[in-house]
Amino acid sequence: MNLAGDSDGVDTAHKMQADHPVQVVFMTAHGDCMTRTRAAAVHPAGFLPKPFSPEELLTAVTAAGFSR
Repeated sequence: MNLAGDSDGVDTAHKMQADHPVQVVFMTAHGDCMTRTRAAAVHPAGFLPKPFSPEELLTAVTAAGFSR
């Protein structure tokens, strides 16, 4: 959820959702309570802790409503 610059993935998701209704799946190595609480505020479709398998990724994006 770390990004270049001053914002992170949670900030970016907030901005994206303010403009357009989008589903968000967070993929991160930061699974601490504070990060998960901040992420929950944008009502993500999923939260995928790293490392994850290709199968776990497919399950997360499928559950979020994305298809192949």
